Amino acid sequence: MRRDVGIFVALTLLAAACTSGSHDTQVAEVGAVSEPSRASESEPVPYEIPVELEFTATLVGGELFDGTSVAGQDVLFWFWTPT
Repeated sequence: MRRDVGIFVALTLLAAACTSGSHDTQVAEVGAVSEPSRASESEPVPYEIPVELEFTATLVGGELFDGTSVAGQDVLFWFWTPT
């Protein structure tokens, strides 16, 4: 028990010695903020649908899925499911 307390005290003192004694904080000055760009408000750029998305599949519920409906989005396909 005494050994555990001694180790705890030694580790606490070691941790305290590793910390900074100064509590001065440095504040970075920030310049003027520019206006946000209006690029996101413009019309979407037309793009071609990749050949890989030109497919249809039947979902587990029986509905038809069109691969082109997810063009331009991040998608994770899971083609196998235990039924």
